[in-house]
Amino acid sequence: MNGHSDGQGDLDEMYQKLLGLGDSFSVKSHYPEYKAAERHLVESEARLRTMFEAVPFDMYLIGADGTFLLSNESYRRNFGEVQGLRPEDVDIDPAMKAGFLDDLRIAGEGTTQQRVRAVETANGPRWMLTILSPILIDGVSSGVAGVNIDVSEQKKAEQALLTINEDLERIVESRTYDLRRLNDELEARRKALERALADLRNTQERLVQTRYQVSVGRVLAAIAHELNSPLAATESAAGQLASMRDEAVRAISRFRSLADPHAKLVDRILSRPADIPYYGKARRDALADRLASAGYAEPYELADDLCDLGAADLGDEDVALVAGPGGADAVGVAWVLGSMFGSSTLAAKAARRSADVVRSLNAYLELARPDESALVEFDIVGRLQRCADYGSSGTCPVALELEEGLRAYGDPERLDLVWENLVKNALFAAGKAGRVTVRARSDGSGAVVSVEDDGAGVDPAIRDRLFDPFFSTKAQEEGKGLGLDICRRIIDTHGGTISFESIPGRTVFAVYLPGRPDGDMGR
Repeated sequence: MNGHSDGQGDLDEMYQKLLGLGDSFSVKSHYPEYKAAERHLVESEARLRTMFEAVPFDMYLIGADGTFLLSNESYRRNFGEVQGLRPEDVDIDPAMKAGFLDDLRIAGEGTTQQRVRAVETANGPRWMLTILSPILIDGVSSGVAGVNIDVSEQKKAEQALLTINEDLERIVESRTYDLRRLNDELEARRKALERALADLRNTQERLVQTRYQVSVGRVLAAIAHELNSPLAATESAAGQLASMRDEAVRAISRFRSLADPHAKLVDRILSRPADIPYYGKARRDALADRLASAGYAEPYELADDLCDLGAADLGDEDVALVAGPGGADAVGVAWVLGSMFGSSTLAAKAARRSADVVRSLNAYLELARPDESALVEFDIVGRLQRCADYGSSGTCPVALELEEGLRAYGDPERLDLVWENLVKNALFAAGKAGRVTVRARSDGSGAVVSVEDDGAGVDPAIRDRLFDPFFSTKAQEEGKGLGLDICRRIIDTHGGTISFESIPGRTVFAVYLPGRPDGDMGR
């Protein structure tokens, strides 16, 4: 997570030299882009570090050399300072260490490992869910990211459930044998059953919290996967820039010695659009033939360089200039400087992609937090009407079948996010020629909202993954794959449920919201 590579000073010096060139050379315009890329990288690193330290469970990184690169405060509280140590040198239970090292080896070979173990920590014995995920760059493992989530409460809850089940079995058995006993014995059993059910409800609530912690662990593993590509691209671009330092300095020197026509030729070539089209063999051969006709003896390598620079369509005057004395040297200078600009542009795009992923994670974590102070009784019909009007702009119409005067209980602002996500997904599935219907009705103790579309339906192969974080059926630029997971988490915090059913031509997502806890919700 270093903010600058060892060659940063050399890169800055090189760019200062580039800035010192004459006004005819357009390279100055690329310096702000380089600095913006650097700033994006630093900001992304700061956000990642903040997130790393803020998570409420152990998190650590192990490098390709097998030593700890980084650990957060939670991990250090449980196992002490491990920076620079190897896992086998950390003072933990030998039996647990052997299993951990075996999982670490498998993860380092490219396979994610997940296991629950009993661990002796500085705070006493605990049960830990350990997830080890490989960090892959270009398919090669460059280390392992790990999280330890304390699931001791889940283990206790499981044991409590087992005990409760055994108690219930004994109670049922006792009631079978003692059915004719006195009423006071029957009353005692009834009270025992009530206590058992209360314990069961408390245990289920603890299991829900544990499930959320495991879900966050999976999100972090998905984040590591999402960041691999932009970070690898950034590393590759930075490495290329560093490796071209000496060549760039020579190219600058050569540029200064070019005659004015050739210097302007370089400037015209480098001023072309940043997104260079792919030129096939036919275009390259055609350019080579034009260079040969202009008198250049070995035109194919020169044609390759020009195609790489997006300059396959040079005018006749420029072709003659390239084929003449000093033309090949001018193309060589343009190729070196163009490669540098391409690498800096790639680094900037990768930095922006990394920042987008981090922003998505921050929004995901923020939206999932319940806010009991915002829970109110509200007019759900008006909310659904506004959501449908906003979401259907420029798409197929949205039909409304809403029970008049229906009210709901919850956080209306967060629930608006649920309705917006469901309507947008339905509009996307239905297409401009389709139909979407939003319905709302009372259900005695609460309200039911459903969103139906007549699209192709949900592929059975992905139904079980539809609510997973970072899973999406849309293109990457159209969605991050967090919408349905956020919907589920918001509805969970309201004590409700969200489900769906789908066949070709009809998909329905249904949300149930319970009423006020006191049961008093008017219409």
